[in-house]
Amino acid sequence: MNQHLTENDLSNYTLNMLTDADREVLDRHLQICPACQAALAKETQQQAELQARFDADIATLNPSSRMTFAAIAPRLLKSQRPSSFHAYLELFRVYGPALAAATGVILAVAGLFRNVTWPAVGLQQNHSLALPFTAGIMFSVPVLSHYGQNALQRRTLAWMWVVSITLWLGTAVLGLYEIALLREMLLRAYVRFGPPSSLLLQQAQALGSWGVFFMGALWVAVVIGGGEFHYRHVGQRASWRLFGLTVLVQLGLLVLPLLI
Repeated sequence: MNQHLTENDLSNYTLNMLTDADREVLDRHLQICPACQAALAKETQQQAELQARFDADIATLNPSSRMTFAAIAPRLLKSQRPSSFHAYLELFRVYGPALAAATGVILAVAGLFRNVTWPAVGLQQNHSLALPFTAGIMFSVPVLSHYGQNALQRRTLAWMWVVSITLWLGTAVLGLYEIALLREMLLRAYVRFGPPSSLLLQQAQALGSWGVFFMGALWVAVVIGGGEFHYRHVGQRASWRLFGLTVLVQLGLLVLPLLI
């Protein structure tokens, strides 16, 4: 750990809200960083002052003898009961990213089979970027929802696995579409700027085949390597950042034909 402890790290450390693994990482950093040692001492002092002030305020209270738990429990339950709107909003916040990722996979698969011809790995004449681009937008929803997640937050809930696996699968499918897209762009550029010759079309087709080969090898490496990385960091900031970079690159590749 090379960076200094953040305010959130210091607060979690003093309040004993870290896992054993996270605490060991911070302990190793604290042993060699005087600046973080001073910051931790200041944070500990502030927490002690807040606790002392809280204890003093509690000691000065003189509640009524009729203020029992049985008397105030109904009012507490009523105040804590969420409204229907907030309940639906919380439900969407939790499961919305998974729904957006699943929608993106469906759109990516539809765009792949609608626009890509096999086994030549080429695009049909009436191909459209609407489905793949919309899929990329759907993939960005769960990424933006969790991009700033704390690196020390290690809760790997079941729906996080669902979102991560769906995103990994969807970006892989979108990558296949973009292989065909890049092949078409390569052929278009070669025909436009290549030397005039009767063998120009054959040369362009051979170039496209080699391009598909190398791009396919790169796609396999990225999919396997990215899958292993996401498996080891599921639900953590590093995984969301890699997903964010992947989606950003893929959206850039989908926009590139419009600029050339």
